Amino acid sequence: MKLFTIIAGIASILSLILSILAISKVYILKAKIGDKILNKSNQRVRAKRITLSDINQVGRDKIEKTNNKIS
Repeated sequence: MKLFTIIAGIASILSLILSILAISKVYILKAKIGDKILNKSNQRVRAKRITLSDINQVGRDKIEKTNNKIS
């Protein structure tokens, strides 16, 4: 009986791992399809992605403006 429960436990763990892999595969496929759709729409309108350096640049610009107002 213990052997059966061990085998059943291993099988359930394997099925859990396989289901996680399958779900991640679906999300990867959806992301790839979404990227293709976005690339087609971006060919018409080029959308710039906001990066961390862009946000930092905005912060530096604001600091510069306040420093200019003070002086």
